[in-house]
Order: sequence, then structure tokens, then C-alpha cells
Amino acid sequence: MNPIVWKDITKYRRNEEKNNPKTVCLTVDGNADVVVTTHIHYKGWVTRSRELDIDLHPLDADNVEDAKTEAIAYVKSVLAERLERLTRVSQILEEIR
Repeated sequence: MNPIVWKDITKYRRNEEKNNPKTVCLTVDGNADVVVTTHIHYKGWVTRSRELDIDLHPLDADNVEDAKTEAIAYVKSVLAERLERLTRVSQILEEIR
């Protein structure tokens, strides 16, 4: 199993210190990114994943570490719900044969 490594992808200004991440990204299995970031239209942190078709979702976290934990939990719940739905559809289609 690959280690979980979040990468700071914040766009810093030229003279800005690079120790306060505002955008971090977790690449899962080389093909799905989970992004945690601050957003001008949301108070606090949000998460999204284009590859997993997850739109911006607000998080309740107050800091980046809590936001990462909450984002992973949210993505897992979305994927579990989708898997359950797909499994039901697959079972129904199997009965049609």
C-alpha cells in the first residue's frame, strides 16, 4: 500500500513564506486527486476531486490537518454510496438475463 502523501500546491507570491499551505493535494493510485483548499466563496476549507466527479464540498475544519482528515472521510462516504448504488443496479441487470 502506498503511503499517504499530501503535496502543498499553494500558489505563493514571490516573497511569501512557504509554510502556510492553502491548497494541498493527495494523488490516489496515480490517477485521482483529492484537493483540499480555501475558497473565496466559502468560509474555511473545501474539498473536491475532478477525477472522482466530486464538486466543491465545504468542510467544518479550522486548519489544514483537520481539513485533510475530513476530506478523506467525505470522499470515502461518497464512493461507498456510489458503490452501493452501482451494486444494486448490477444485481438488477443480472436478473434480466
